[in-house]
Amino acid sequence: MDEGIADYFAATLNEDSQIDWINRDVDNTLRFPDNFVNLEDNQHYNGQILSGAMWDLESTTSQNTGRNLNFKAMQITPQPDTFAEFVDNVILADDNNGKLCDGTPNYDAIIEAFETNHGIVPTLNVGQPLSANITGPIMLEWKAWGTWTANVTGCSPFSYEWRFREVGETNWSGVAGTSQQYTRQMLPVDMELQVKVTSDGQIVYDTHYVEEGFNKATAPVAEESSSLPEVFSLSQNYPNPFNRSAQSSQQNLATSIRFGLPEATQVQLIIFDLVGREVRRLADQPMTAGYHEMNWDGKDQAGHIAPAGVYFYHLIAGDFREWKKLAMVR
Repeated sequence: MDEGIADYFAATLNEDSQIDWINRDVDNTLRFPDNFVNLEDNQHYNGQILSGAMWDLESTTSQNTGRNLNFKAMQITPQPDTFAEFVDNVILADDNNGKLCDGTPNYDAIIEAFETNHGIVPTLNVGQPLSANITGPIMLEWKAWGTWTANVTGCSPFSYEWRFREVGETNWSGVAGTSQQYTRQMLPVDMELQVKVTSDGQIVYDTHYVEEGFNKATAPVAEESSSLPEVFSLSQNYPNPFNRSAQSSQQNLATSIRFGLPEATQVQLIIFDLVGREVRRLADQPMTAGYHEMNWDGKDQAGHIAPAGVYFYHLIAGDFREWKKLAMVR
């Protein structure tokens, strides 16, 4: 360390990379750890790795900028004991706003001189983009409590907005939490959580799926009910999302769609993809009044398994029209 810094200062005084009275040159291509020799009497040789990087910094930036950064790096406490600590100090000297997470003015040039040219890798995290990732329970029984955490990288401070919704619904709830952690009770159906993270004008989102683990196992299955509904209705499919994979634990590899007819009428129940193309026509026939349930096995009209993704199902019953969204995974 000290030998390399001394050689660099000597070279700047003479404006010459070659140290006249000794056989060392700060304009070199030596790299760490490739050319580093672990012997007591090789400090001067090893120091050329650092002096080479310091000298190169005057080329990757400018002579004035490079020298200014190198000199400032020496004044930062604690004093560096390793090559990595020295380049960390150079980066700190280059920081112009106290926020390394948004980078420094000459960061790329510093990396070129120290890491690319001489293998000296900094340890500081610089220029991290804003990102968020929710961790926490992925399955809960109805009414059980869970806590989820937004794991964030980027420039602090951060602000948080948590929202939730039933899977299959379009709209999110209002803001339900404003801390890094969010705690709530499980809904009686599968739900999604969303966190919105804001930092210095940047915004990122992350969503987290939570499966309801009790009602799935105990939910009754009925194809038709004798009680008559008072109005036309279309229920959310169950389960949602459903897993069409052969490895799925679902017994029928299908999802059920329930609807109510207060009177006998012609019924069409159709699955569409996101661009509005018809995928499968589950029903196109007269039906009696009552509650009905139909299954979609994830196949198109030709019997081929449809791609995983989001779909819509559309019920037409007399003058009644309604759309809902479902998701299939594989």
